[in-house]
Amino acid sequence: QFNRLATQLGLYGSGVAATNGAAMQERGPAAQLLVGRVPGVTVLTPGTAEYQAAAIAFQKLEPRIASLHVNNFAEKADWLRIREVSVRYNATNLVNGIAGSAVIKNLSLALTANNLALFTTYSGPEVEINGNPGAAGSASQDFLTMMQARAINFIVSFGF
Repeated sequence: QFNRLATQLGLYGSGVAATNGAAMQERGPAAQLLVGRVPGVTVLTPGTAEYQAAAIAFQKLEPRIASLHVNNFAEKADWLRIREVSVRYNATNLVNGIAGSAVIKNLSLALTANNLALFTTYSGPEVEINGNPGAAGSASQDFLTMMQARAINFIVSFGF
């Protein structure tokens, strides 16, 4: 089953870490198993439902990942974020016009917003995730993911 799924995912011919007890005892903890291509098994197209199902089944064969009960191995994560918006208004002429004389040299008002909106179908907490692919137990997971902070600021600048 391991080689069949690896062939479907296009992983054949690559070294995969030996994680089962017998292979580790025989070859050592850093042993690599060479995955052979299974004749007659078609390589699936990444992103398809069949590919995602095979990826989930393949990851469950890896004991360090299977024990975490994860099943979000591959997910489409297209996204659009409104990162920053700002508006500034120079109110110098308005204030001086109301006052009838040049009371101030400069007055400007500004409104800024960061991370105003995020549009995505991604089911995780944040599309811009941190990853630690080299650490056991973090594969196919959002790892130490922090949401992007939203901030709204109102700025008043005076010049006398």
